[in-house]
Amino acid sequence: LPLSQSEIRMDGHAFEARVYAEDPANEFRPAPGTIAEIHFPDERARIDSGVRDGDEITPFYDPMIAKLIVHGPDRATALARLTETLNSSHVGGIANNITFLARLSAQAGVVSGDVDTGLIGRNMPGLAVEPPPTARLIAIAALTSLELLHRSQGHDPWVTLSGWRTWGSAEQPADLIWGQDVIPARVNWRGGRIFEVRTPPGPIVIDASAINGSIGHLEIDGRKVVPVVHDHSGGIDVHIVGGERAAFRLRDPADGNAVAEQVQDGVASPMPGIVKVLDAKQGVSVRKGERLVVVEAMKTEYALIAPRDGVVAEVATELGGTVSAGALLVRLEAKADG
Repeated sequence: LPLSQSEIRMDGHAFEARVYAEDPANEFRPAPGTIAEIHFPDERARIDSGVRDGDEITPFYDPMIAKLIVHGPDRATALARLTETLNSSHVGGIANNITFLARLSAQAGVVSGDVDTGLIGRNMPGLAVEPPPTARLIAIAALTSLELLHRSQGHDPWVTLSGWRTWGSAEQPADLIWGQDVIPARVNWRGGRIFEVRTPPGPIVIDASAINGSIGHLEIDGRKVVPVVHDHSGGIDVHIVGGERAAFRLRDPADGNAVAEQVQDGVASPMPGIVKVLDAKQGVSVRKGERLVVVEAMKTEYALIAPRDGVVAEVATELGGTVSAGALLVRLEAKADG
C-alpha cells in the first residue's frame, strides 16, 4: 500500500457479521440447499458475497453465504446499523443464521460491550429458539398460499376473482405447517383486496391494494408493513422488513390432518449430507448408543447412534449416498423373544 504506518489512522468503528447456511436451533449444523431468494440492503452496508438467487450451497464446502460489514462514527452507531441491516436482510429456501445474528447484535451484553466466550451459551434460548409465528406472518403466508396476495392481471373473470358470493362472505381455508405444528387459517374476502384472516393468535385485517407484482406494502390492521415473501417448492418464507420472519410448509390435502411424523425407533439424518460410514447391517442386533451411521456435511462429521437396543430392520441409505435433512437412514425393531 502507498502509505506509511504513520499515515494510517483510525476512523470510527466497524462490525462484520457472517451469514451462514446453518441452523442455530439445531446446534448450528450445516444446512446446505438451494437459495430460493437472497436480498441484502447494500445501500447501508458493504456486502461481500458470491451467491445469488438459485445458487446451491453444497455439503462439500464452507457454508458461508455472505459477509455484512457496517461502519459508523462510533461503536453504538455501527452496531445499530448492523442490527438494522440484518433485520432487512433475507435468504429464502434454506436455513440460515440471519435471525440469530440480528438478535445477537441487539443482545444487552453485546450492546454494552460486556462480552465473553460464554455469552452465546448462556443466552441461547433467546437467540436461537424461534418463537411461534405472529398473526401477521400467518396471514401473509395464508394469502400467498391461496394466490391472493398479488394483484391479478388481465380481464379474465377467472383470473380477476373478487370473492363475490350470492349469500355471505367468501371464506377459504389455508392450513400451514410450522415445524411439526399445523396452523389453521381462514381467509374471508371483504371485497376489493381487503381480507380478514382468522389465525390462532387472533384475527387480522389485511389491505393488499398497494401490492403490484412483488413490489409494494400491505396495510395490516391500519399499519403499513413491507413484506418479503418467497413462495418456493419447499413452502413459503415470510419476512416483514425490520421485523419478524418465519418459514412455513404447505399441508398436502391428501395427508388429511396428519403432519409428517417424527421417525420412531429409527435414526434420521439431522441435516443434508453424505454418508461417510455405514456400520448398520440389516438383521444385526445393536445396543443403545452404538454407532450406526456417520454423515458428513461441510467438513464436519456427525455420528448417529442407536436410540435403544434392537435389531436393524431396515437400512434406507448406502455408503457414499446423499441424504436430506430428516431422511430415515436406519429403522430398528425389537428383538424377538427367546
